[in-house]
Amino acid sequence: TEPAEQVTREPGAVTLPKCSVKLQYSVVLASDRPGLIAHVEPKEGDIIRKDQEIVFLKDEIAVAIFNVTKQKAENDVNKRFAEKSAAVAEAEWKKMLESNRKVPGSIPSTEVERAKLNYEKGLLQGEQAVFEQAVAVLEMEKAAAELKTYKIEAPFDGEVRKVLKHKGEAVTQGTPILELISTRSVRVEGYLPIEDFYSVRKGDPVEVQLDIPDKDLEIEKEIFEGKVYFIDKTVSPVTHGARV
Repeated sequence: TEPAEQVTREPGAVTLPKCSVKLQYSVVLASDRPGLIAHVEPKEGDIIRKDQEIVFLKDEIAVAIFNVTKQKAENDVNKRFAEKSAAVAEAEWKKMLESNRKVPGSIPSTEVERAKLNYEKGLLQGEQAVFEQAVAVLEMEKAAAELKTYKIEAPFDGEVRKVLKHKGEAVTQGTPILELISTRSVRVEGYLPIEDFYSVRKGDPVEVQLDIPDKDLEIEKEIFEGKVYFIDKTVSPVTHGARV
């Protein structure tokens, strides 16, 4: 390090020169599935809100599959039919039991057992209908989850830095489509000398001031406040300091 850029110390404070500013929120959004791009909502420079849908793949088939599964999940005809059939079979069986109670042997036992079997069959059909509808609901939820993969949402508030793919282009799983950044919070990194290692703690307040070589800008007079959130436990053999 040049002598003028050496670390300076004051009571309760240490100044680190030549720190670097890095984006804390920067991501390249990619497709979770192969397909064709139907629409890219934002343009470069646009401000995006968290959870905003910004990229759309062609999803006509996925929408149709979801609609079919939705119809099946909402269809309870088999369940209602089984319930009514069981109710009728129960009434017939109990009527036979009542007849035999009044006049023993008036209805053969085989007929009574057959009526009871029909009643139990109706109950089982009702249970099967409930099971099939539950499976249909799961199929609908699966189709809904599949449909979501045809859209990409913004993971945070930010600005579109670069659009890499456009309408009509084919993508595979993991294909970069759009770069999103945010400068609302940045990470400043420097190297803390060994002699200051035990005097700085995580959570300590920090003041940051920009220093742009050969420039005199108003922003260089502004003081930004932050805090220490990480101190590396290893020391760099080049800087003889710990990344902070």
